[in-house]
Amino acid sequence: MTGVFEICTAWGVKRDFKIDFVEAAACKSGLSFILTFDDFKIDVNVKSKGNDCPFEISFVASKDVALSYGALYADLPSGKVLFYDAACCTNAFARILEYDEEKSPKDYFARDIFMAKGEDGGFVNLAFATFERFYTRFRFTEGKKIRAEFELENKTVNAGEKYVLEQLFVDDSLAANDFFELYTDYLAAFHKIPAFKYIPKGWSSWSCYYGSADEEKVVRQAENVKKELYGLGANLIQLDDGWQKDGSFGAYWTDNFEKYPNGMKGLKKTLDGLGLDFGLWYAPGLVRDTSENFDNFNDLLVRQPDGSLLKCFGGDNALTADRNGAIYALDIGKEKVLEMTREIFKRAAEEYGVTYFKIDFITNLLYRVAFGTLVQYESDYSVALYKKWTKLIRETVGDDKFMLSCGAPVGESIGVFDSIRVSPDISWGGAGKNGAPTPFEIIKLDAQNIILRSFYHKKVFVNDPDALLVRDYQTPYEDDALVLSDDEAKLWATVVLTSGGHVLVNEELDKLSPERLALVKKVYELSEELSSLTENDAARPKDFFEFPYATETYIKLKGNDEAYLCALYNWGEEPCKKEFVPGDYFGNAKEKYLFKDVFSGETETLTVNAEGKIVFDMAPHSSRCFIVENL
Repeated sequence: MTGVFEICTAWGVKRDFKIDFVEAAACKSGLSFILTFDDFKIDVNVKSKGNDCPFEISFVASKDVALSYGALYADLPSGKVLFYDAACCTNAFARILEYDEEKSPKDYFARDIFMAKGEDGGFVNLAFATFERFYTRFRFTEGKKIRAEFELENKTVNAGEKYVLEQLFVDDSLAANDFFELYTDYLAAFHKIPAFKYIPKGWSSWSCYYGSADEEKVVRQAENVKKELYGLGANLIQLDDGWQKDGSFGAYWTDNFEKYPNGMKGLKKTLDGLGLDFGLWYAPGLVRDTSENFDNFNDLLVRQPDGSLLKCFGGDNALTADRNGAIYALDIGKEKVLEMTREIFKRAAEEYGVTYFKIDFITNLLYRVAFGTLVQYESDYSVALYKKWTKLIRETVGDDKFMLSCGAPVGESIGVFDSIRVSPDISWGGAGKNGAPTPFEIIKLDAQNIILRSFYHKKVFVNDPDALLVRDYQTPYEDDALVLSDDEAKLWATVVLTSGGHVLVNEELDKLSPERLALVKKVYELSEELSSLTENDAARPKDFFEFPYATETYIKLKGNDEAYLCALYNWGEEPCKKEFVPGDYFGNAKEKYLFKDVFSGETETLTVNAEGKIVFDMAPHSSRCFIVENL
């Protein structure tokens, strides 16, 4: 595979060279290039890190010079192209899309990994493998090319000093599943990911009560968890937004005693009495302009080059609970901000007794999603500061605590966080209104995230598929319009179960019908059972580039070449006939196979048709989940 690497100065002067990556991999010292500018030069080296491993690009400038970016340009496959949109952060939609040369260059921006497949079967696979100093991303550019960018932020590099860019995988031979497996294997090994602590299971307040949770409600549901789910492995109560004083982005993170009269320490004592662990939600590093603390942070906020404050989001399109106020980023390069961060999380770990941290909205310290622009700091490159800040949180709470990154960058979370959210929220206020997707459209889109990001699970992170929701009534706490049919509830339960990840029910358990409570219990029961039977716990897409939605996933059973757990989906509005081909899994065609329904436990022997297929009739918005064995 070949590509063109370009370096651009802060005043827009560009130089480039062509790289043959096969040649670079074969050369032990790498390939060296000299880029000549008017009064200085930049020596660039491209070196492979080893067989099937990424490339490292480094450079040395002959004088102090401000640089804007480095970028690698690669050609997309020929003909019609499908590509994996990996999205900009944990809580953004990842999906398979068709490349449109007219629209995609304007619309596309993604982080970490890019994969494309041409109609002739050709592949292009690119992925960043380190995330330590420079912000990286993928974008389309003119001429049917993909551009891998290394942001140099217009900062001055020192003459004679070697700058090593983030490692980059470059491949044009592997199918998507194989490349994603190779990539996550490398991430786990290179970043020395430790053994995973556990799979979180329990209850969370957000999609249940939203911002209306209070001490009485939380304790009542904790007692329900103890009664109904504790024996099935549920031992966590995670309290979300609303526990803290001064709203969602008050910055100091102290108790709201009006809603929680006994405070977080008192709530922790109650949970201890029930034998349950305590988790809290935080959105650190951000402050709302209507907060009573805002004026105290005037010298600690990120500013633009003209001295004005850098707004992250909010105001007219606010995401805060009270729907007003703009949100600004604290300068995480300043020592006072680091001291405040240390104080917040020391209080949580030592005074509140928190063992599970959900840390949210922190992608806005690197990238302003609402504006589509980067956050830059004076003291260092943004990613370097972000990594220092998140590692400070880890060091403060301790390695024994569980940390989930939500609304966060994926790559920069590696090695710091135990878990990532792999999808946006499953329930939204205002769903189905003013152009927002309907509740089932959200489920359909979230499910694609969970399936396509399955490769991270238990290699690099524990995957969090978001809330287990099965309700058949409209919650009074938020206008989310989420009322699920029997088929829809079982479908989402199947997605959560086969994700292998977190199982956190977000329901008022005492309001569920006996049938829906039984479904919740079944998911907890099966999650324990399946984790002992499967190799990787997370269902992979059978066809990664199935467009527009994955309709078949699988998990290989541990130590058994003759059995798989499979899930089939009908995302459509009409009944459909779903074809299942056992020979695709077992590699040999037989007439009969044994099927065991995962939820009911019922078994049946089914015979393939003349084409080697078994055809299932599927209702709209439905799923089938079964273990299939080769007889």
